[in-house]
Amino acid sequence: MQFKHPEILYALVLLVIPIIVHLFQLRRYKKTPFTNVKMLQKIVQHSRKSQRLKKYLILATRMLAFTFLIIAFAQPFIAKNTTKKPSNIFIYLDNSYSMQAKGVGGELLKFNASQLIENAGALNTPVSLITNSDNFKNEPLENLKNELTTIQYSAKSIDLSSELLTESNKKYNSSKTLNEKILISDFQNNTDLNKIDFTNVNFTFSVIKTQPTTQNNIYIDSIYTTSKTPLEFTVNIVVKSLKNTNEKIPISLYNEDKLLGKSTVNFNDSTSEITQFNIDNLVDFNGKVFITEKWLPFDNEFYFSISKKAKTKVLTIGKKADFLAKIYNPKEFDFKHSELKFINYNQILEQQLVILNELSTIPNSLQTVLEEYLNNGGKLAVIPSNDIDLTSYNSLLNEISNTKISNNFTTETKITKIHIAHPLLKGVFEKEIRNFQYPFTQKIYQLASKNNPVLSTQNKIPFVSEHNNLFWIASPLNIETSNFINSPLVVPVFYNMAMQQNNTTNLYYKIDNNLKINISSSLKTNEVLKIQHYLSDEKFIPLQINSPNYVTLNLKNLNLKQGWYKVWKNEEIVATIALNYNRNESDLTYLDIENQLKNNENVSFYNNFESFTSNFFENQKINWLFKWFLALSILFLLLEIVLLKYFKI
Repeated sequence: MQFKHPEILYALVLLVIPIIVHLFQLRRYKKTPFTNVKMLQKIVQHSRKSQRLKKYLILATRMLAFTFLIIAFAQPFIAKNTTKKPSNIFIYLDNSYSMQAKGVGGELLKFNASQLIENAGALNTPVSLITNSDNFKNEPLENLKNELTTIQYSAKSIDLSSELLTESNKKYNSSKTLNEKILISDFQNNTDLNKIDFTNVNFTFSVIKTQPTTQNNIYIDSIYTTSKTPLEFTVNIVVKSLKNTNEKIPISLYNEDKLLGKSTVNFNDSTSEITQFNIDNLVDFNGKVFITEKWLPFDNEFYFSISKKAKTKVLTIGKKADFLAKIYNPKEFDFKHSELKFINYNQILEQQLVILNELSTIPNSLQTVLEEYLNNGGKLAVIPSNDIDLTSYNSLLNEISNTKISNNFTTETKITKIHIAHPLLKGVFEKEIRNFQYPFTQKIYQLASKNNPVLSTQNKIPFVSEHNNLFWIASPLNIETSNFINSPLVVPVFYNMAMQQNNTTNLYYKIDNNLKINISSSLKTNEVLKIQHYLSDEKFIPLQINSPNYVTLNLKNLNLKQGWYKVWKNEEIVATIALNYNRNESDLTYLDIENQLKNNENVSFYNNFESFTSNFFENQKINWLFKWFLALSILFLLLEIVLLKYFKI
């Protein structure tokens, strides 16, 4: 039993007053002589015993009446959880896009938010409400009704494991605090929630798993384009279903708000289908694909943007190489060559790829400029000559990549290992190459470190390797030393070296917590890039890093919406980027959370909100007892009256 006003119980000390009065209340008896003394003596003894009993009964009823009256004013009650403890309630409400699926009560997120609103009055203590996009600390749930009513879906995600650990380690989280941690989610299998090891959780919390009535979903997974003719290209749309289906889904393609074509996706008892649209080869194309599907609306749209690509700037210094001029064609590259004695050092800082081709020595002045260039995000490829100044080469290698030439070999060796997983060769080969006419070289300059090999010799010495911002080619590429330039490998290797630094925007980007986008632009002092959603008039300035040829926009942890974003430099649009929600949320498969929790006594599992609220608020229920104590007080007062009036002795 607990008391709302326990300080009133100090009044029980006053009960000592009637006891003292009773003990010291002396009554004198007047003696009257009679002839038959023996008979009178018996009558007196009997009368005194009856009077003493009556006084004790009256005293007891009076004290009990006052005792129960004092306790009634202290307002006693019974509750499973003591209200004398301060309360700390932590609620995580998942507002990811998978919660847009429909359950028995409608959209999962809206239903759970409405359940919290309905039960807000019973939670008469501040709560900490956490969603993927918002954080409300120690607010009465009544005050959060508007936020819960207007809650929006978010593409952001949080590290819930860290949030729970932080809550559990707070100072107020002790035996003197009543703690309730409540997780409300669908516990989708592809989210960060599956990183929590629920079996090892050593603090108490409740899990409410809410799921849709159906787990099928049809969604636009990705888009890619292929060139059909110089004047036409094909948009390839990959549409997926979580289950084999024979449904026919209408699909439409727009250029901004202009409808360009309609078609139908026929799955034919499959889970994936590619639909194609042929489009005129426009310079700028802001595309949107839309399907009609009822289960999960957020992934029914997909945005992409096609802009005219800026030419990649490539500069070779040293010996002129015809094979490089053929690879870096004028249509895609701004390719320039300069001899060492005629080099314009300022020109180096403007390039996206610089190639040192068979220089005998690397002057200190060139080293200084190259170091600045690399620090600004540039890429450098070094092709040594047959006769090099080892000191100058090692000086550059040590400064830019903390390595050096450790050995050189002049025996013929074949280049037999192709590291197809390296980014330079990604997508070039579908599988490991075995039947291949391997190129050879008669001279190898081996570096001390072996970071990221692209191609290796039969002796496992890297022939082409990547070291930070440096591509090292371990051999001269003249025909007297090596036949590598006649190999099919030379094109993808050197082409992709340059294209890695082509910072033209992609067809689209997926919104996640680590989104970074490179924009081909250069900024002067005090200039910044701003971005603007196509449905908004407001521009905002994201975090950005300026490099000589591009600007990196850091869109991490921003509450972004899918669609096209215009990138502004002063009053000019320099790029249009397309953002889409991550399709991980489209996969409606879920953790078997109930099975994971069955052996953990610290965690309570509920498969719907109703069962949780029934149990939770039953634990919070208060049974007031003051009426009973007041009734007992009145009862003993009535008993005292009865004793005084009818107890005649």
